[in-house]
Amino acid sequence: ATLKSFVESVIPASAMQGFVENHILQVIVLAIFIGVAGVSIGESVAPVFEFFDMMSQLMFKIIGYIMYIAPIAVFAAITKLVMGSGVSVLSLYLVYALEFYLGLAIIWGVLLTIGFIVIGKPLFAVIKSMLPLYSTSFAASSSEVALPGILSNLERFGVSKKVSGFVIPMGYSFNLEASMLNCTFATIFIIQLYGYHITLSTEILMLFMLMLTSKGIAGVPRVSLVVVAATLTAFGYPEVGVLILLPIDSFMDMGRSATNAFANTMSALFVDKWEKKHNHD
Repeated sequence: ATLKSFVESVIPASAMQGFVENHILQVIVLAIFIGVAGVSIGESVAPVFEFFDMMSQLMFKIIGYIMYIAPIAVFAAITKLVMGSGVSVLSLYLVYALEFYLGLAIIWGVLLTIGFIVIGKPLFAVIKSMLPLYSTSFAASSSEVALPGILSNLERFGVSKKVSGFVIPMGYSFNLEASMLNCTFATIFIIQLYGYHITLSTEILMLFMLMLTSKGIAGVPRVSLVVVAATLTAFGYPEVGVLILLPIDSFMDMGRSATNAFANTMSALFVDKWEKKHNHD
């Protein structure tokens, strides 16, 4: 897909076209226009925003209910896969999981290195106190379950309440490195598994799309599959490929959630350090 054809494809011919044709980018474009127009109008459109917020919570709750029966689907998917392709196919999942967790380890390593340079030895005391919270996020497959504890610990270690109260909640919507890594790995894995050739320009366009569609998914376990399916559909790849990832998605989601919680902790520490230095100067 060229840049010209991509831009043309994201402009909907009507307000409902994106919904009818399941074209997520057209829906995003429409949502951006509605949001900008609503902000310019002011308080009189607040009920409209409340309605959309309610619908968003409703859809996430429905996804949560669906995920209750996901273990049955995972069992069936693994059984069918092994019966059709043999036990050796499980090695694909092993390689995929190892590479993904290697990517997460790199994120942790880079942030800890930068954090030690900027903050110094006190960083390790903060992270040590956060480890039980990260473990909770890992087990629950949701980084938001650790939010109250992270805010409390940051305040205990001297981070401004004003900074942590702004940076952490904001980060849970916009600072999702692990979610981006998870969705990117999954999308490319499925495309390559089907044997499709993907160009660099398409990869870049996918990256920008995932940057938009992955926002706000930190608190919803396994919702990354919805984002991946939408991305595959938008670029003409079979969305049914997400079923391939069902057997291991829960395990990937656990690492994603813990890393998102860690990354947002680091963001709050960096911003607090910068603000204190700025105020001192």
